[in-house]
Amino acid sequence: MPPPSTSAAVDMRAHTNVFRGLYTMCISRLIFVACILVVLPHSSLAVTTTFRPSSVPLVVQSPYISIWSPADALTDVPTAHWSGPANAMQGLLVMQDGTCLRWMGAASPATPSKCQSAMVQKSVQVYATTTNYVFTTNDGSIQLHARFRTPAASAMRSKKPDLDVLALPATWLDVVVKGTSGARVYVDVAGDLAVANYTVDVSWARASYTGQLGNAAGTVLRIGATSQTFNYYQGWDRVSWGHLHVLADENTDATAAGVTSCREAFVDGKPLPAMDTRASAPAGQSAGSDPVLAVAMQMADGEARTISLLYDIGIAMEYFGTMLAPLYRGTDIDLSAATSDKHASSLFQVLDNQRKALDQACDEVDATVFKDLQSSGGDEYALLGSLAYRQVTGSLAVVYNPIIHEPWVFIKEISSDGDVQTVDVIFPACPIFLYAAPDLLRYQMLPLLVYANNGTAPYGTGIYNYTKPFAPHHLGHWPVCDIMPNQQEDMPMEETGNVLIMLSALARAQGGDKAAVAWLTPFWDLLESWANFLIATLPDPGNQLCTDDFEGPSPHNTNLAAKGVVGLAAYADLQKARGYAGSAKFYMDYAKGFARDWEKLALNKAGDSYKRQYDLDDSWSSKYNILWDKAMGYNLFSDVVYTREVAHYKSRANPYGTPLDERNTFTLVPWLHWISTFDNDFFANATSALFGYVNTTVNRVAMSDWYQTTNAQVVGFAARPVVGGLFAKAWLDTR
Repeated sequence: MPPPSTSAAVDMRAHTNVFRGLYTMCISRLIFVACILVVLPHSSLAVTTTFRPSSVPLVVQSPYISIWSPADALTDVPTAHWSGPANAMQGLLVMQDGTCLRWMGAASPATPSKCQSAMVQKSVQVYATTTNYVFTTNDGSIQLHARFRTPAASAMRSKKPDLDVLALPATWLDVVVKGTSGARVYVDVAGDLAVANYTVDVSWARASYTGQLGNAAGTVLRIGATSQTFNYYQGWDRVSWGHLHVLADENTDATAAGVTSCREAFVDGKPLPAMDTRASAPAGQSAGSDPVLAVAMQMADGEARTISLLYDIGIAMEYFGTMLAPLYRGTDIDLSAATSDKHASSLFQVLDNQRKALDQACDEVDATVFKDLQSSGGDEYALLGSLAYRQVTGSLAVVYNPIIHEPWVFIKEISSDGDVQTVDVIFPACPIFLYAAPDLLRYQMLPLLVYANNGTAPYGTGIYNYTKPFAPHHLGHWPVCDIMPNQQEDMPMEETGNVLIMLSALARAQGGDKAAVAWLTPFWDLLESWANFLIATLPDPGNQLCTDDFEGPSPHNTNLAAKGVVGLAAYADLQKARGYAGSAKFYMDYAKGFARDWEKLALNKAGDSYKRQYDLDDSWSSKYNILWDKAMGYNLFSDVVYTREVAHYKSRANPYGTPLDERNTFTLVPWLHWISTFDNDFFANATSALFGYVNTTVNRVAMSDWYQTTNAQVVGFAARPVVGGLFAKAWLDTR
């Protein structure tokens, strides 16, 4: 595909290449009218199990634009970024008699005195692309339904995911009021969503919007940092460049002004104040003049109204000297407000044109994911997996690579270190990609393989001379890929095994033949060198780091050794797909020999389980890596290995699951889930334990994967994509 020009990038994608395979054009010319929406929970997905997520996803578009409700009710606390600071959104309802109730956001000094009371939250339901809330008045006579829907997540459900859809930086907030006519609804979004620090100055503007068919008029409000510099606050988890755009329809009052004046005017039944004439102001100083984007809507009984939130980041990543724009921008990396307005308008037109199709896709993905999980493991598994789904999609960035003229996908480690393309983060997350969209693994592997193969020179910073005999750990700190080989956090067997296992699983998912591995042609020598490294290092990895490095050193690690054995078999499997039968046999014979060695060396003296360290007889650990032997059918390890391990895991179980090993009482979500797949009874118990943890933990963060099995308290981490590992059972059952 030739590179799009700067001026034509969006038009090219909007009119010739966007949304391949989607459905017919929306029959309504007004995207925001009630006829295209029914904001109700999925009646076909109703469950009796009550689920209180540790934090509820609202606007989860990317690692930077990731707003959650970390409380039981949407009105209990301010909505917040996954990292903790408030990204405040306030929702108010004023009824015909003038009574004002909050339905989103906590009461604050800027909340009008008449709106201190909150609606009663009746339910919250989280699906793969959608979060549904239902509120009522105290007497139950009036209902308000709020639906947060991020259509990008609907792209992850096919062999060839639609990356144009996955790249959409938009969330729809759909609101319906039932039981009364003449009620009014208000929503505002704080300007701090667009900056990394509340003290940063932001600027705002208002523009009219005309739909793609020429008559779907509306208002677009825009806010962003006054000074636009890519990655100005290096290493911060919140964005410091790009622009937030809020779109409301033509029958909506909308403005950008001080928060107090906007809310007071709405409650008093007055038009919202005129656009604030200040050139700029700090994003948030806890003052009444803090700028917000505010929308007020008159509601008919049962009518659905929509507010669209879109974040155009302008530059998504830097890869060894080359700035990479979001896929929809093509090669355009201009951060100016005028350019952002242009791209936002084009994106809104696409969303307008495809609203019906995207809603249908979201409904189908929500239903398919939930029912697959439910069939595989029951209601609790379906509820956990649906929550994890959006957490994973919110960790991705889809970019256009102007050097090879193709898309790439980057993934952020999120809270543990903020690194880019961390191999031992992609690995635990990979079951969700294998289940939903295997090709996403290829798009994530390419940036790593290019770096390891010394292919970075065309990007501007020269060859980095990666000569290590094993796979790299990561590519840099989000959003910049620039790590030197001597800066790597080396995990030799860990990352080498991870890469080879993922590549083998991907090849199997795409046919397991020559066509499935043709894209690896430039990398075969590299992969062979890594396989030979495993041969040279097994059966004992010695004193190497593994992904569980937060526990401290673990030399002679048997679980790590098992990964190396399976990784060697995975390389043999790739050679088989390639048509190299002799090479496949050579490496598979080595893998089987090492597996026999492992069973002898790792077995404890009692003969009832397998040690954590070869040299510590009283040690034990969760052997989550051998999942891949069973999943791929390599038949390296005897059935008795799984039998003994499961019996031991059951004997060590605490109220919220089996610990990772004998040194501590904590575990990690993907590892507990993976070992649970070895046995149906253990799976049921472990799933209930995992559900109990997320459902009861006092730590209100986007699902943490690291917690105590004794009391469900979070040890560390939040919002990491590794929870995609919860899809291992669903992948095994549906492939």
